[in-house]
Amino acid sequence: MRLVSFDSSHQVKLDELPPVHAVVGGPPCQPFGNTGAKHGWEDERSQARIATIHRIEQQVKRSDSKLLFAVIENVTGFAQKPSGQDKSPLDDVIEMLQDKIGH
Repeated sequence: MRLVSFDSSHQVKLDELPPVHAVVGGPPCQPFGNTGAKHGWEDERSQARIATIHRIEQQVKRSDSKLLFAVIENVTGFAQKPSGQDKSPLDDVIEMLQDKIGH
C-alpha cells in the first residue's frame, strides 16, 4: 500500500497523484466548530474541505481508479444547520459529492 501525504502548504497537481485506495481529509475545524468564529464556508480555512472533495472527485474519475472509500473528519457543528440556513455544511458536502461523482 502506498501512502501519499500532503497539506495545504504544498501545491499538489491532482493529475500527478497516483491512484489511491482511500482519501482521508482532516480540514481545520474552526470554521464549523462550536467554539470557533463559525464563519462556515466564508472562512478561507474551509477551502481545505473543498480541496478534499476535489481529491475524491479526481480519484473517482480516473480510468485506473482504485478508490474504495473516503473519510472527511467531522466536527461538532458541521452537521448542524446554522441559524437562518435550511441545511448544514455536511448537507452541502454531500450535495457537492453527489453532483461531482454521481453517487
